[in-house]
Amino acid sequence: MAITAEKIEKVLTEKWDDVKAAIRARWGDKVSDKDLDGIAHQHDEICHLIGGKCGFSQRKAREEVNKVLDGIIVSRGG
Repeated sequence: MAITAEKIEKVLTEKWDDVKAAIRARWGDKVSDKDLDGIAHQHDEICHLIGGKCGFSQRKAREEVNKVLDGIIVSRGG
């Protein structure tokens, strides 16, 4: 089942520190805390950042970011 927009918004708002840590764990060689602090809680901007820094298409970036968010929802009860 695909992650819903409501769940995305909830996890970005309520679990931002977890999201930031998970993104840094996965793409820390390309994405800095400063990069993320400037776009906190903004799904589209996070996907754009990951796509640009990692050379992904926007579709691929959204899929990868959503996998990270879904992992947080599942593991932390988001």
